[in-house]
Amino acid sequence: MNNFHWKENECTDKREYEKLSMLFQLQLSYVERTKITFSIVLLRWHPSCLFPGMSSTEHYRLLYDFVSKQIRNSDKVFYDERCQYVIIMLGFSGNNEARHFLHRLFNAANHLLKDVKGDASAAFLATTSEIANAHCTLESVLETSTAYLDKLETQPPNAVLAIEEFAKFDTELLKVSIIEENGITVSILENLLHNMNLLNFELQIRTFADGYEFLQSNWYQSGHTHIVLVNDILPRKNGIEVMNYLRSLPNDEKYIIMLLSKRASEDAIVYAFDNGADAYFSKPFNLRLIETQIKNIVRRLRQ
Repeated sequence: MNNFHWKENECTDKREYEKLSMLFQLQLSYVERTKITFSIVLLRWHPSCLFPGMSSTEHYRLLYDFVSKQIRNSDKVFYDERCQYVIIMLGFSGNNEARHFLHRLFNAANHLLKDVKGDASAAFLATTSEIANAHCTLESVLETSTAYLDKLETQPPNAVLAIEEFAKFDTELLKVSIIEENGITVSILENLLHNMNLLNFELQIRTFADGYEFLQSNWYQSGHTHIVLVNDILPRKNGIEVMNYLRSLPNDEKYIIMLLSKRASEDAIVYAFDNGADAYFSKPFNLRLIETQIKNIVRRLRQ
């Protein structure tokens, strides 16, 4: 079988390649924003299902026309006459959804073959690639998929291989600052954070004895989302002063400020929220509540 890879300088129809490339990039940007995957399916006739008297181009034009009638509005199908497969882009799907789609497609193809070949035995080969990595390239996906598709040539009809190489989300950096002079409290919070399992997020944690030390560093000056756990009573620049400064910055929404305090009065809590706190924890701290709040923040970041 021809081990052809879809590349711009090898396609007979440059516009078809450009359309595929543009839609692939749009889907990648959507993955990066929403963490919702899409899938690329390569579909080929099985060697046992070739029709006498039909050229390769006619075989794949027939397959392209058939698949075009089976897909949803959110899906797209592509074909270049030099390829030995059609490419199906399935929006809002992973490998499991792609496999179910192919199962329905194979069943529907029986009717097609009755009309063309006179029997009801559909025979295809396919690979599915779930795309979660927003930094993969179209050519890398197609090259990998084509290589696996070629290896399926000796497999029984309707063999489907799920490729997991591109199914892992990129890891996102999440900065955490603990601004607290009490060493025991710092150790407890660090231990809590290190033991949290936050999928696809890498925590970078630093501790500071007071607000002055925190603001003198350049640690807070980055574009990453930044959780700030800060005591409201500190020797140099307390938590309220740190919060007021961070909220005065142009990009203050990146800071998730969690105030730690001995004060549990309604006035103290209302004052903190009125001045920009995202969460307020009174001592002695409820660690489960802190953990739940952080996990809720991470869940919102994934949306």
